[in-house]
Amino acid sequence: MKAFRSKGYVCALDRRWECSRGTVDVYISPDYTKKMYAEYIDVSGGSSAKVQNCPQCIKGAVASLKQGLPGALAVFVKDASVRQQIVTFAMQGAGLPASGPSSTRDAKVGGYRLSTQGYSGATVGKNGRYATFYSTSVSIRGVSEY
Repeated sequence: MKAFRSKGYVCALDRRWECSRGTVDVYISPDYTKKMYAEYIDVSGGSSAKVQNCPQCIKGAVASLKQGLPGALAVFVKDASVRQQIVTFAMQGAGLPASGPSSTRDAKVGGYRLSTQGYSGATVGKNGRYATFYSTSVSIRGVSEY
């Protein structure tokens, strides 16, 4: 958590560590036998607007994940080439809608198992007042767990 706090993240513990900085969120589930190690992490990017229809929010969520993912991975993944492969994989699935047969993507990269489900979002409001939010994420686990 020190590494994330030093990068400007605000972290809180609620069954798992939740660290946020701007539109990037990192969820860290600690290993139950080795508390100083992460069992898995989820990194997500989000975007919102006070409008009913927000196609730019999808692009904003993908851009947010692309911007925040390398810094978050640097805390957990020491090999720079593996980090780049994870970012490349995440960006391939981040811009797809989280519905349909091709929405979920899985891969193994450098000792890690990766999964992305595409973007999803919601709009709430009435009487001309609306808010829309979209997010996209990637989950990273150690391959040895499978």
